Amino acid sequence: MGSRRNGFQKESFILSVDVGTTSIRCHVYDKEARIRGSCSSKVELLYPEVGHVEMDPDALWKGFITVVKGAVQDAGVQMCQMEALGISTQRATFTTWDRRTGVPFHNFISWQDQRAADLVKSWNRSCTMKVIHGMMKVAYFLTRHKRSLAASLIVFSTQHVTFRLVWMLAHYKQVCG
Repeated sequence: MGSRRNGFQKESFILSVDVGTTSIRCHVYDKEARIRGSCSSKVELLYPEVGHVEMDPDALWKGFITVVKGAVQDAGVQMCQMEALGISTQRATFTTWDRRTGVPFHNFISWQDQRAADLVKSWNRSCTMKVIHGMMKVAYFLTRHKRSLAASLIVFSTQHVTFRLVWMLAHYKQVCG
């Protein structure tokens, strides 16, 4: 791993950033996969109401920039030596934004957030889900395929981003505009 500039071989590195629930971590790796530099920053969770768990998008971005710069500095290398960037994030955390301005309509809604709990309960108790569960139990009885049995047990949780997004669409009119 390296690049040629002005006839000289320049060592290159890989940046790895993990944006988690409680922290943002960054490592700089060399070609032998050794960590050459690291930096981390705490993520501040916001609790505007009971059961609501959010993160400020601007604070998250500033934390991201801080750890990247810090890890590169800790490694004693330059940003232009970074050959690749890997990013790992929380799977079910989301925000929505104005596509014209890039400005978020609201804070990130964390995977831990419970604001859509009533919606999830109503779906899990719905006739539609009962019919699906019943049909899949019959399919299992007839075929003995374990996939059918597994499908008969499916339930939704508040960790499914779709339900929290539906809640946002119903409660934040600017998101639909």
